[in-house]
Amino acid sequence: MTDDAWLEKDETILGQWSVSTNGYKSYGKIYLTNKYFRYNQQGSFREGEEIHVEDQKFLAIPYDQIRKAEIVKKFFIFKNLRLCLDSGDDLVFRFGVMSPQKALDTILNHSN
Repeated sequence: MTDDAWLEKDETILGQWSVSTNGYKSYGKIYLTNKYFRYNQQGSFREGEEIHVEDQKFLAIPYDQIRKAEIVKKFFIFKNLRLCLDSGDDLVFRFGVMSPQKALDTILNHSN
């Protein structure tokens, strides 16, 4: 997702962050829009460890499917954004030393 051609009609980007995923398996960008939490996987650190949705390397999760969103700290300075989905999946996105607070606030403001 290098441009906004993937956006749906009336969908706008509210924020974006570079992250790695759970266990540093892949890296990419989170895009929070007025409709979805989106993750665009840009690469993988281990072959076969990519996140795939319908043969694409990105996720589009409607906010109403996010049961819980929280910041989880690791080793006191590293911060992760954890999403618990209605499907039972837990997704962890590593922000490193950057704060995921703005991303969390955006998710909470768009969740029902």
